[in-house]
Amino acid sequence: MTTLAGKPDGRRLRAERTRAAIVDALLALVDGGNLQPTAQEVADRAGVALRSIAQHFPTRDELLLAGAAKHAERAADLHAPVMTTGTRGLRISAFVKGRTNYLEATSGVRRAAMLHRGNDRVVRGAFDALSKIRRDEVAAAFAAEIGDDGEKLEALHVASSGAVWDALRRDLGLGRKAAERQVTLILDALTK
Repeated sequence: MTTLAGKPDGRRLRAERTRAAIVDALLALVDGGNLQPTAQEVADRAGVALRSIAQHFPTRDELLLAGAAKHAERAADLHAPVMTTGTRGLRISAFVKGRTNYLEATSGVRRAAMLHRGNDRVVRGAFDALSKIRRDEVAAAFAAEIGDDGEKLEALHVASSGAVWDALRRDLGLGRKAAERQVTLILDALTK
């Protein structure tokens, strides 16, 4: 919106900045390990009054959707297209590298979303949509090895999932390189 003089409306610009600051604060807290920040923590981090959150995001779902949209923008820049040609070994290597870069960078948001997945339709819908995208990537990368085998596709999808990555990194305490090696070994075995 602009004024009659052709300048941007100051109130609208401030509102957009405040809205962006709230979403950025939510994501920064989650990225930093606070998987369930309170509205007050988000407001404090954003440098806004608590009532500003309710003014810009009347429901929790609206804030989560805005956070998911911003996260999706950030994540899109992190995720490289899958290699669909070349030797099986090269495709596995490229796939694992790209997927683990993405999974490492998005671990905080993924873990926070998992806390809400079961009882929040917005988060569940976002998970389902992302899962389909990731499954399609597996299908494209390993089409020659999968063929029409739906079970093999599902096994490869699970093996390269965030849940498996988090289990390797956090539950088993593996370093990034060791976890990458485990995923590589699994994908290699499943694509033979």
